[in-house]
Amino acid sequence: GDYEPFLYVNSHLPLTAGREIWGYQKKMAEIGLHHEYEAVRGQVDRLGHQILKALVVPEYEASMDEVPWSSGGVFSLKYIPSAEEGGQPLRELVLTPGEFTAQPGKFFGGRASVVYERSEIDPTYILEPKRIVGGFFGEGDLYLPLGKIVHRYE
Repeated sequence: GDYEPFLYVNSHLPLTAGREIWGYQKKMAEIGLHHEYEAVRGQVDRLGHQILKALVVPEYEASMDEVPWSSGGVFSLKYIPSAEEGGQPLRELVLTPGEFTAQPGKFFGGRASVVYERSEIDPTYILEPKRIVGGFFGEGDLYLPLGKIVHRYE
């Protein structure tokens, strides 16, 4: 499975649902997608920083089989502090087997670039790739069932 250390959303519904049900560590941000000339620009701004900017030139209709995601699902560490002073927090490692289906004619691949702005509050820059082999952009449907607790930390 994969682990996603940084997840950003621009609405409170996915923030609370993802955090409370699966334990995803989500944060609020301004997220934008812009069609500019021959490229699509995705941008994440938070607390006055443009923490991520990605560009993709949609050169061909792509298949989800080309995306190097793990088929094993996504791990999350669900952490809920105790309501009692000195009590034990809830800590669970959760695996969720989500499924993303690209909409026909609306998923593309091509040349890409990504820029991370350094921020110690949101240190996404530590994930800066050494080499970019391509990028993807498109529309699709995400099915996210309930997860499976694979470990409880006592």
